Amino acid sequence: MLKHHSSIEYRFIKAYTNIINTGFVPIKNIRSVRAMNEISQLKQQFIQVFGGNGDHIRVFHAPGRVNLIGEHTDYNGGYVFPAALTFGTTMLIRKRNDRKLGLVSTNFELAGTIDLTKLQFIKEDDWMNYPKGVVYYLEQHGY
Repeated sequence: MLKHHSSIEYRFIKAYTNIINTGFVPIKNIRSVRAMNEISQLKQQFIQVFGGNGDHIRVFHAPGRVNLIGEHTDYNGGYVFPAALTFGTTMLIRKRNDRKLGLVSTNFELAGTIDLTKLQFIKEDDWMNYPKGVVYYLEQHGY
């Protein structure tokens, strides 16, 4: 049963890859059609919040993962048994022409705009401190 389950998850992940890379999703895969509808809805929400149209919006998805055995041992040479989950994190982005980063979550009510010239931790920014930290370290390494 686990092998069959993994096969289903692999096709689901592959379907997201097809959506991201080509915009084409095989109709025979029901989960793929559902994923395409969800991405379409997310694009509409993105446009409502940030304006403009759907041009140049890029979509990225990282499936959730769970280690059934061997948590935190893979990078120490140990054995692990990871499995992909049917849910994950989807991110829509579009380039801006200023030094600002607009952040909105469909899971939390907090939303805001970050000035990339002022990347300090602010407790009230809650989850938005994570992307600020990522941007800070990317800039420190020349990106």
